[in-house]
Amino acid sequence: MKTIQRRNFIKTLGISTLGITAGMSLLPDLVSGAIYFVRRAGYNYSGLCYYAVRKGDYKLVQNSPFEQFQLFNIKEDPLETTPLDDKHKEFQKLRYEVSQHIRKTGTIPWQK
Repeated sequence: MKTIQRRNFIKTLGISTLGITAGMSLLPDLVSGAIYFVRRAGYNYSGLCYYAVRKGDYKLVQNSPFEQFQLFNIKEDPLETTPLDDKHKEFQKLRYEVSQHIRKTGTIPWQK
């Protein structure tokens, strides 16, 4: 775990403070990369997971393990009322990125 200065992140928010916090900065991902969300559900969903990814103006979400993924342009549709077509190039791209994220994060260190 990296030690970061809290004031770097807080400064980005326009707040000034002093202090050091142990942790990892999410700022680079918030600014330029993709952010992945995984929720492991309990009894109602038989322990299955469901996923979301946000990258740029797009957000790909699966609201339960039994639902299809939906793509939204959150810049143009911030309330996520109208999903984009699943043939949209960003849908295909983000769906692939989610699958690779699942594959990568699901590995066990001793597996090759």
